[in-house]
Amino acid sequence: MENYDLDVNALEDLCATLEEPAFLIDKNYNVVWANQAFKKKYDIPLGTNYSQLSKYEMHHPSTMDCLELGRLIKAVIKKETYAIKLISLPIKYGTETVSVLQLIEYMDLPLPDNGNSSIILDTHTSILRLFANQNDEAVLLTDKNNVPITFNEWFDKEFVKTPEIKELILKQLEYKNAQDIYENIQRIMFHSHVVSRRILEENGRIIGYVYMFKPKTTSSPKAAHRTTHDVSHNAIIKHKSKSRR
Repeated sequence: MENYDLDVNALEDLCATLEEPAFLIDKNYNVVWANQAFKKKYDIPLGTNYSQLSKYEMHHPSTMDCLELGRLIKAVIKKETYAIKLISLPIKYGTETVSVLQLIEYMDLPLPDNGNSSIILDTHTSILRLFANQNDEAVLLTDKNNVPITFNEWFDKEFVKTPEIKELILKQLEYKNAQDIYENIQRIMFHSHVVSRRILEENGRIIGYVYMFKPKTTSSPKAAHRTTHDVSHNAIIKHKSKSRR
């Protein structure tokens, strides 16, 4: 591969207005650039290898995965009262990924007593939650990056007996693009629910997704219970078999 020069000035201009920390690692996993927000929050000198950052809460394998796979990867690290959203952007020279720009965003989590401790809040949460609760079927809402925002009471009730299915659905929102997520959820729920999706737009831009779950009719309550149980069992086995090494 020919030598290349990264335009650091252009990168600084791009990230100058960001309030969130951002940094860049090269193909050897060394931190070669960071914006002021990152420098202010973390005491990490340039030249530090990413493998040495494991003591920091924003350290996550998705950053290295982005460099290896050469595609955008999103991840969420959940803490007790807040969450860290990581967006890893590959920077390429030809077909080779030569560096990764890592964006870090801190977000508040709902209070534990509201039952949605695994769902992340953002600036649109109040409006979207109101929208979700106006539906009379199970609804899950995500933002434009497929980070879960909220679900309504029907969604919670629908999976009260199979919480592992709810967690598996939420798990699909990681590391995949919007169409992959939609198709994966449809496959998981194929035997028990009809899954549809609505794209939320504002001024021609996507701001979120609405996933709706409608139970399929079954001949008897026992059959319905058996179907849900089978879906739960098979989905978990399938998920485990595809777990990352």
